[in-house]
Amino acid sequence: MIVFTKGISETNVLLAYVNNVVEFSSNNMLIPKRAVITIGSSVKTIYPNPSGVFYFNFKQWITSIINTDNLKDDINLDINNGYIYDWGKMFLSSAIDFKIIFTNNSEETTTKNTNWLLATTQLEHYKTNNPIDLQLNKPFLLSPTMDLNNNAYYIKYWEGFPFDIPFYNGTETNILVSNESNLLNYTFTTVSEVNRLLFSDGSITITIDDVLSLADGYNKLKLTSNQLDFYIDLEKQNGICEGHYFKWLNEKGGYNYWLFPKGNRNRKIKDLGELKNDFYNLSDTISPAIQLGKQSNDVLMVSSDILTSEQNDVLSGILDSPKIYYFTGQPFAKASYNDWIEVSLNVSDARVINAKQHQNKYSLSFEFPQRNTITI
Repeated sequence: MIVFTKGISETNVLLAYVNNVVEFSSNNMLIPKRAVITIGSSVKTIYPNPSGVFYFNFKQWITSIINTDNLKDDINLDINNGYIYDWGKMFLSSAIDFKIIFTNNSEETTTKNTNWLLATTQLEHYKTNNPIDLQLNKPFLLSPTMDLNNNAYYIKYWEGFPFDIPFYNGTETNILVSNESNLLNYTFTTVSEVNRLLFSDGSITITIDDVLSLADGYNKLKLTSNQLDFYIDLEKQNGICEGHYFKWLNEKGGYNYWLFPKGNRNRKIKDLGELKNDFYNLSDTISPAIQLGKQSNDVLMVSSDILTSEQNDVLSGILDSPKIYYFTGQPFAKASYNDWIEVSLNVSDARVINAKQHQNKYSLSFEFPQRNTITI
């Protein structure tokens, strides 16, 4: 029989972008020759150490299976089509077959049913918030938790801009969202293990307020599924019609949003050089050198307002994000996924904790894609 000295959980959601190590062996007296691990049509063969123990880390393998489209966000969130959208591509439910083959060609097999989320966490956070409460039957938000709390989150929502919250709901088909600030609630029907709840697609003609009223300022939301709850301190702000709006993939596998005050935009320009063209008399020369053209791209520099610790926990996630989008649409107008362009963060270091003031502020620089120019 196959025995695991380091097993893999079948009752929790596993984070794909951290080490997930198994060590296993057989408790019989036969000599193991190799082991075969199978996920769907993908197969890995490994070999034992001198003690007959097999070691395997699933991190690289699982991430290559679950990340199939470079993490892009191409879902068209149109509130006319509903409030709930499928974000299941960030989730993988799969049986893993383990087989040990012995030197006499006999075999032993076992299966583990696993569930993976395209997400990660930090060692320090794991140790201070351990255990990370990602039970299969328990809903949670795909966003940073509030300090020392595995069950509560802070989110800021700017009315008039596209905005959604991503959450895990497991196999449950409904989630009850209650606004404890005004005692109103609404039940949403989910479509996948991981969903996105759309608050607004930019237009104010239809928003989540049509089914679940939100007050300006703070709203205490309770989300209930399978008789289990998690909480969101949702700050709603309206009346802002300008600024720079971004979304980014956070380490939990969902998108966070932030509106920065208007900042400066500079253009980086690189000369592509020239070709010598000085071959004629002065009277016949106009261009002694032929310019090859320019290469350029814009850089946007923004600064946040002074942040609370909860706001800082959310916004600091942009520093590590592999996918950042800039909103090119207009506020208070219906937006689509084509109103976003991918940009890169051009920052080599940033202060994430202000020990003296216990508040923080970010000054960030974003590089836009290379501009189209005319060259020789």
